[in-house]
Amino acid sequence: TLTENDSVRISVESGTTIAADSFEFQVDGAVYLRLTDTPGFQRSRQVLAWLQSAPDAEADRPARVRAFLAEPGHAERFPDEVALLAPIMAGSGILYVVDASQPVTAADEAEMTILQWTGQPRMAVMNPMGVATQQSVWQPLLSGFFQQVLLFNPLTATPEQRLALLGSLGDLEPGWQKPLAALCERLVLRDHQRLEAMAHSLARYWIEQMARREPL
Repeated sequence: TLTENDSVRISVESGTTIAADSFEFQVDGAVYLRLTDTPGFQRSRQVLAWLQSAPDAEADRPARVRAFLAEPGHAERFPDEVALLAPIMAGSGILYVVDASQPVTAADEAEMTILQWTGQPRMAVMNPMGVATQQSVWQPLLSGFFQQVLLFNPLTATPEQRLALLGSLGDLEPGWQKPLAALCERLVLRDHQRLEAMAHSLARYWIEQMARREPL
């Protein structure tokens, strides 16, 4: 939804994404945003146990995550977690999406703790995929781990809601504000141009239909 790219594989089943893949958000050929779609956590509690197995100070936690990535054998033992954490520790921010219709589990809390240990800018997005919602449970928990928490349903999101999410991403890091603000401005202009072009096309079509004459 954010990149307007239909080639991104999605599914209600866990494990659809098996490798990290980047998608660029382009407007008129210029790249304004690059999103990396990663696999989800599969063994978060085991990874967290490894991270916590050595004494650490809070300031040393990102280094501990890097040590996890550098540990021999972890790429084979924890392939999803390595694919997920590698781009984060290379400098990416975090957009953590949860299904707010499901109850919170111990594995979920382990995931959030690991992401907090990375020290990277992070936002959580609640996506209510079912009829029932656990939003009142998720909201306060996520607020303890993430700088911002938003409710966003990609299947029903309006252009205004998408722009709000992108703008909120810019608030996570000072250096992100200018490019994301420029992206939002370009999207507003582009959408206006699309509507105007569509209106002209419809007008031409109806003029042609109303002016059409068939021989008797």
